[in-house]
Amino acid sequence: MRLPNGVEFELGNASFEELATIVQMLGATVFRFDDGLRIYVRRDPVDFRVGINGLSILVEQSMRLNPMDTSLYIFSNRRRDRIKILGWDGSGFCKPPT
Repeated sequence: MRLPNGVEFELGNASFEELATIVQMLGATVFRFDDGLRIYVRRDPVDFRVGINGLSILVEQSMRLNPMDTSLYIFSNRRRDRIKILGWDGSGFCKPPT
């Protein structure tokens, strides 16, 4: 999906409804959407006891993507009432508190 400002989102099999839910769940959190930013949404629920290392392994092995690129990876729990966002800032992983 491409926004009017040129930012592309990789949705995979996620529907626009699921993306809208994720955006709504973000609430007041502010992200800077630079040109070239890619956001990947994992449809399958994730056990939130998994930390940053576990999420990066999911990105690499299950999603077959590079967790250390400039993309953001969004995960949700089984009830779909919480999300975790994982990103690489060039020196390490960052995960906003959830």
